Amino acid sequence: MKVTGKEFNDFYANWPLGLWHEDENVLVNGVETEDLENLPDTAVVDVKMGGRIMTNDDEFIDTFHGYFRKWRKTRDTKTLAITFHHTKEAEVREALKGLGVRISG
Repeated sequence: MKVTGKEFNDFYANWPLGLWHEDENVLVNGVETEDLENLPDTAVVDVKMGGRIMTNDDEFIDTFHGYFRKWRKTRDTKTLAITFHHTKEAEVREALKGLGVRISG
């Protein structure tokens, strides 16, 4: 599962009390990390293993992937990472702003 740092930060900032996770393998810009807080918004976050979401009573809730997908469905916004030729930056920014898109970076 690959997402932007911005989307992952939004997900992690809304982590509910009483839940914890383990056994996920997370790469940030291709480098394995255990520090999942305050990632760069433009980072590529790749959760390689499903992991487990558990309650404080050790009750299995979902896989990390499944929990993230369910959270994503509750959102009314989408986060995209786009690639374009650097000479088109001004045009792309202008087009996106015209659509009311908020740009990070």
